[in-house]
Amino acid sequence: FLESKGLLDKMDINLGVRFASVKRDFRSYNTTLPNTTVPLPYYPKDGVYDDPRLTLNPDRSYEKTYRKTLPSFGFGYQFTNFAYGYFAYAKNFRVPQNFLGDIPTGVTAQDVADQLKPEEADNYDLGFRFDFDKFYIAPSVYSVKYKDRLIRTTDPEGNIYLRNAGKVDAYGAELELGFVPVRRVSIYTSFSYNKAKFKEEKIYDGSTPVEIKDKTVPDTPEYMVKLGGRFQVIGFRISPSVQYVGSRYGNFINTERVSPYTLVNLNVQRRIYKGIDLLVDVVNLTDKKYVGRISPGIREGTYYAGAPFTISAGLRGRF
Repeated sequence: FLESKGLLDKMDINLGVRFASVKRDFRSYNTTLPNTTVPLPYYPKDGVYDDPRLTLNPDRSYEKTYRKTLPSFGFGYQFTNFAYGYFAYAKNFRVPQNFLGDIPTGVTAQDVADQLKPEEADNYDLGFRFDFDKFYIAPSVYSVKYKDRLIRTTDPEGNIYLRNAGKVDAYGAELELGFVPVRRVSIYTSFSYNKAKFKEEKIYDGSTPVEIKDKTVPDTPEYMVKLGGRFQVIGFRISPSVQYVGSRYGNFINTERVSPYTLVNLNVQRRIYKGIDLLVDVVNLTDKKYVGRISPGIREGTYYAGAPFTISAGLRGRF
């Protein structure tokens, strides 16, 4: 509701407030014929909804509305022609996903939705940017205080579901540098250090309390580094990059540590006609074997292989 750019040629100020309302109306249907295990026939598009034999499964359907008022504030100041600093605060929230996960027998989806709380977060950012003739440097620090942190977990039976993990404190620092040594060549790198700790004393594994205070939140790499560049050669824009992701934990009690990994990616573009570009993307150029996604568990995590060597091509046009 308030934004001022270049006040007195030095200051940027913005104040805002957002009211968010999210309504879930999740409906699950029985996909077999009544009182049988015979599946309903295949229908093109949404024709199955016209079949009178399709019935709603009330135990797996639910309705839930989440509302929150979210303020924000930002302040920036131009100290010199090449030095700019800023501070920002924003309150955010995240609601549970539509699909709540595997629901135990005897419990309804409405029961689960009523127990889950939306995740709230207070975000604080402080940073600077220094611009010089051929390079820039942008250091920053951040702090996030979570309430009712939402985490998708896996239990020993393999059931995957959402749960609130209570309070979490996260903080870290980031450093980005960019350099243009010669015309048509640019190089950049970024480094981040991250910490995220549980602040609740314990979490329940069924009816068993498990101590988690000051344990690291699973799937939170402590260090991440990226190095990349863009080179324009005889009409081609070639953008290689190298990404390092540090070690992470796969469980709440921090006994399963996942090894770090490094990926090499490549993007090549060339304009073949007015406004039309040919693109080629290569992900995981060296076919590195690594753990990609993690479904954390209290005592044991579930791990999924990362994408192997993948190449794709496409066209992009503007008219």
